[in-house]
Amino acid sequence: MKTTDSVRDLARGLIAWYNFKKNGKALLITGNFPAFEVLFSVFEDVGIKADVVDIPRLDDVSGGYDYVVIAAGLESTVEPGKLMAAAAVNLKDDGTLFLATFNRFNLGQFLGDKDVTTGHVLDGIDNYAQISEKRMKEIGGHSYSKVEIDEMLAAVGMTAPQVFSVFPSLFRPQIMVRYGEKPNERFDARIQGMYNSPETLYLNKNNLYDDFMKNDLLHQMADGYLYICTKSQAGGKTDQTNNLDDIHEITVQTGRVPEAAMATIVYTNKVVKKNMYPAGAAALQKIDDNAKYLRAHGVPVVEGKLTESGYETPFINGQILTEYLRDILINAGREAFLADLSKFKNIFENSSHHLSYAEVDWTKFDPYWEKRKSDDPELYKWRDLANGTAEDKAAIGIILERGYLDLAPINCFMTDDGPVFFDQEFYVPQIPANAIFLRLIEVVYAYWPEGYRLLPMDEVLDYFNLKTNAEIFRLQVSKNLIDFINDQELAAYNRKVRADYNTIVNNRFRMDYTQDQFEKLFTDIFKDVEGKKIYLFGSGDYAKKFIEKFRNEYKIAACIDNNESKWGTDVEGIPICSPETLVNETEGYKVFICIKFYDDVLAQLKDMAVPNIAVFDPRLDYPRPLKHVAQATEGKPAKKYHIGYVAGVFDMFHIGHLNLLRRAKEQCDNLIVGVVTDQQIMHNKKTRPVIPFEQRYAIVQGCRYVDEAVTIPADNAGTEYAYRTYRFDAQFSGSDYADDPNWLAVKEWLHQQGSDLVFFPYTEEISSTMLKGQLRDSSQEEEK
Repeated sequence: MKTTDSVRDLARGLIAWYNFKKNGKALLITGNFPAFEVLFSVFEDVGIKADVVDIPRLDDVSGGYDYVVIAAGLESTVEPGKLMAAAAVNLKDDGTLFLATFNRFNLGQFLGDKDVTTGHVLDGIDNYAQISEKRMKEIGGHSYSKVEIDEMLAAVGMTAPQVFSVFPSLFRPQIMVRYGEKPNERFDARIQGMYNSPETLYLNKNNLYDDFMKNDLLHQMADGYLYICTKSQAGGKTDQTNNLDDIHEITVQTGRVPEAAMATIVYTNKVVKKNMYPAGAAALQKIDDNAKYLRAHGVPVVEGKLTESGYETPFINGQILTEYLRDILINAGREAFLADLSKFKNIFENSSHHLSYAEVDWTKFDPYWEKRKSDDPELYKWRDLANGTAEDKAAIGIILERGYLDLAPINCFMTDDGPVFFDQEFYVPQIPANAIFLRLIEVVYAYWPEGYRLLPMDEVLDYFNLKTNAEIFRLQVSKNLIDFINDQELAAYNRKVRADYNTIVNNRFRMDYTQDQFEKLFTDIFKDVEGKKIYLFGSGDYAKKFIEKFRNEYKIAACIDNNESKWGTDVEGIPICSPETLVNETEGYKVFICIKFYDDVLAQLKDMAVPNIAVFDPRLDYPRPLKHVAQATEGKPAKKYHIGYVAGVFDMFHIGHLNLLRRAKEQCDNLIVGVVTDQQIMHNKKTRPVIPFEQRYAIVQGCRYVDEAVTIPADNAGTEYAYRTYRFDAQFSGSDYADDPNWLAVKEWLHQQGSDLVFFPYTEEISSTMLKGQLRDSSQEEEK
């Protein structure tokens, strides 16, 4: 499936789970949102004749439809009552109406998200009071609340509708819960919030879902609603072939490849898993085969059967494992929690045949093994560890012939008789049981700050000897899950619709201060630091991270701390002093507060009349002043960009590198070039550079086209960090990446920030890889 297909098909989940009558006739009414036109393909897949009509042309439709589908149609007209009447007229007396609509009271509206129709914040909450009638006609419609939608349906004889609250968005429905009923599980571990405008957010839905469930607010503030209803002449009964009255919840997996896209329909007495594309029919048989295999290995998996509707299992009355384990830690304490985790570790270790270490291909143990080069110093790391000490082997643990990654807490109920797993769709060959066990622990702790307070996750990982190889275990799980759920294909889309931590924190801080105060304290913290001494207030983790990140760029005079016992000691070689140091300071200085809860210290510094203060948060990225500011040359035309950025390895510097830097400098006043460290090359490219970092850095800095060379930090190597640090107008790269999906996602993200990504023609006749190959060949010839 192509990237565009993956995004295009996301909205199919609204109706692709439904069992439509064969030989039926359907009408899809389209509006101002092209994303929903894909619903036509659902009818194509099941062989139903379907017509598509725009709202203005409804008068041309002859009627007599078994199904009428309106997706975001109410939001596409200023006469919603007329639209509903037309839908009713064109529907058979026993026909079914599907109405998918946004909720103007959706949770995102209260978190800073923009209204889907007007493009402004807060409009839906005050019922569009700031939008004039003329402007509304230009926009073409707006969203409604559930009460307003109910009234419209009643007015045209649509009674007793089945209503499902849709999360996290109509554009990508993932969970639909019958209105008023409690979901089967927490959302924070299952879905990611989606937004129309991530750049205006000051809170994330994922942090609120659980509280809204507990306080019965979830449905009133759903992202949207799916109504399924008939005319009152039919007694208000919907299609009984689907037993809609008995459906509690629908989970859909859109965005996956067609073979893996499934819908799970939870009834009061059964659960049916259904393929959402014809190509997915074989996957249902795999689920049944996997369940039988796991049960044969002692794993409690719910028994099911294949039916005309899909793969059917009984409804399990139990608590989702995530919530059960959290309750154990809260109510029973550390020892009980670890004891229960040990039981699941045992289940995972016995879920498949054990491979001896001699049977494992250790060169492929790293899921990105294909990237490794012959000179990679870690090429045989796992083979050596597998043949190493007893301690080395214990840290790797048991290798399973089949690893079922979905033996996870979100796919398990705890019942009176013990755990029962479900939905085991796939397995990965040759994977450590510890990788599956680590995933269980991390899902339990996800979005759960109380758990970290009660028992830090690091302590749990230490207890089960998981920390040593946690990185490779995470890679094995993430790589295989990404491949299975097609997540890499949706990277650009997810960037556009998901919350960003930096943005949320900055927007939230901005609400507490004036614009000038906010910028000085929280965002442009290095703006006026040149020529001043730097003091850090605090001597803990935040101070250490500031020192690690910036000590090579700025001279730090001292750390200030209110704790008298620390005075006279040091942190990372920086002396710790009393606050009186600032009172006696005679030179210009700036204080960076390096404390998580900074309010009291900020007030203290203001009382001391400290003039220059900033608040440092190691989780944020900060713009940094240019060290070299080039000026436009008089008489020459202005360049297209002011600040440009290039990132690269620059190993064995050659004419291709020179061409890239020359072309970049031709288009910008200031060119910043990031150089990748040796550590990062070995980690990502799986090879060792010929020229060490210090020399590569010096060569780049010495190039006449480069205004400033910078080190690309290993833990923040991406474009997003670079952009937030240097605020460049364009990033330049070779054209060999022009069609790479990851780089296209980067390009789209930069465009959202007002920046650009420019690809230059690749110098075909030379590359560092080519030169290294020639050197290797020459060396082998000499050895002969």
